[in-house]
Amino acid sequence: MKKYFYLFGLLFIVQHVTAQKVVDKVINNDDRKKVEQARKLYNQYKIFEGEKVLKELIRQHPKEVYFYEALAQMQRQVLYRITDATGELQQMNVAKSAIDSSDVIDEIDVENSSQTVNKPAETKEIMESLGLDMSKINVKENTKNTKEKSEDPFFNADNASEEPTDATVTIDSSLIFSDEERAQFAKESKGSVQKIDKKTQRKLKIIESFAQIPYDQYLYSLIQHARNATRLFINADSCSYYLRHFLIDTVNVNENVSNDAWAEYNTGLDDYYEKIIPAAAKHFENAIALQADFYTAHIRLGDIYYLMNKDTASIQQYKLASMIFPQRPEPFEKLAIMQYNRGRYTDAAATIIEAIMKYPQSHYIALLKRIVEKTGRAFDPQWQPREVYPLSVTHMQEEIVVNDKSPWWHYQSARQDVFNYYDTSGIVVPNDKTQERYLEVYAWKKMLTNASPKYFQFARAMEKIGYLDCYVLITLFHHDLYGQFNDFITLNDDKVKKYFYLLINWEDEKFDKLRKSVEVPSTQTTKESGKKKENPKDEKKK
Repeated sequence: MKKYFYLFGLLFIVQHVTAQKVVDKVINNDDRKKVEQARKLYNQYKIFEGEKVLKELIRQHPKEVYFYEALAQMQRQVLYRITDATGELQQMNVAKSAIDSSDVIDEIDVENSSQTVNKPAETKEIMESLGLDMSKINVKENTKNTKEKSEDPFFNADNASEEPTDATVTIDSSLIFSDEERAQFAKESKGSVQKIDKKTQRKLKIIESFAQIPYDQYLYSLIQHARNATRLFINADSCSYYLRHFLIDTVNVNENVSNDAWAEYNTGLDDYYEKIIPAAAKHFENAIALQADFYTAHIRLGDIYYLMNKDTASIQQYKLASMIFPQRPEPFEKLAIMQYNRGRYTDAAATIIEAIMKYPQSHYIALLKRIVEKTGRAFDPQWQPREVYPLSVTHMQEEIVVNDKSPWWHYQSARQDVFNYYDTSGIVVPNDKTQERYLEVYAWKKMLTNASPKYFQFARAMEKIGYLDCYVLITLFHHDLYGQFNDFITLNDDKVKKYFYLLINWEDEKFDKLRKSVEVPSTQTTKESGKKKENPKDEKKK
């Protein structure tokens, strides 16, 4: 049974090892030490000092995704701590006045050393506005079952959806009060504050220091960073997942689950972590018997059945989960991984495409690539970075403005043409100027018309055969395009699946003519090549 317990996580372990080999090639020892320094500062509660180290590494290495991911993962851990700290204070029902106001959180004695804690003034840098309206962001956090998010090595959505790196930091569980400590503190707090021992005082100060960091503003900082990283990199896995988690998955799928069902579920988790698989299955079954629409319990039971080699039963649980909450991609991801591990690569590809059609998370694209390559095909997603953020009609100022020599200048200029003809999602409203349904497609068509033919060969090919909308809204998906993407998927299910078939088979002979029709003219290539060859000669003459 132990063998099967680890099999399901093998895919992610392989991904981690492969990714780490790449990281080893590009991260030198000095930079590694700086990442480690940032981690130490974080664990010493010097949050913004740790961030400053990572932001400087990003500035020095703007084309290396590793540092972007490290910063995003650290910011995510800070949000965990803010949430946990706020919850601890609420549960203890302790007023802020319980701590001597003269001993305010300027310094904390941790392991006999003085550690500076973030002061309110230091939050200024995370309050800078880059154009995203925070009032439209649902930042509710589901904390009913926090145990799962920190303990599960394979099935946690965070772990499954982000590419691990050695820059990842974990929550310091010593900051969280145990039930016994909380009861003792509540008892002692009824009397004099002086009765609280120094260790408890120190913990309380640490917790309050995190609780003082404004959650919404800090989340905003993470979102802005993730938006930038996913604009630049196809493999910004953590950033891609966090955007989906915080901005799309805002509904608690287990909101109506009864306490009895939760009790069975948590007991099943305990058995799962202890590798008592049959007992875990029984408890998950009991949880579902008590609550038939228990989304997460169906997912877990599907995982357990897979470990028990009950593939048919596992598939049934994943399908039930997908029917309970059809907006979520996890059931399709789980099923695709199961099919992949069983060698059913065609089925796995079709299933992970279903997940992508829920949300084109970076991890899912990487998984599709791995699945297709198992069939002996060289799969190129045809992704490319963006010089600018997607167009928006909600504000006049662009976050990034390119000069008129960039092809993206034509893309940005399209907004002025049709500013009043699209809603805030970028979907057309009735007008006499254009019937192009999506602002993104309209802007791309203008850019392809006006930019040099040496740019965007694949986009030009897709435009010729009527699949430009698929390319720019799915392959080149950015979270800012979610409204247009979601509308497009809803209306074009069959077309999207045909597009993926085309994308997977793009290197086949039947597409040779189409590929050649958008190739850069050889005369132009020769001229550019000749110019490059002249430079060394010029240098020698000088």
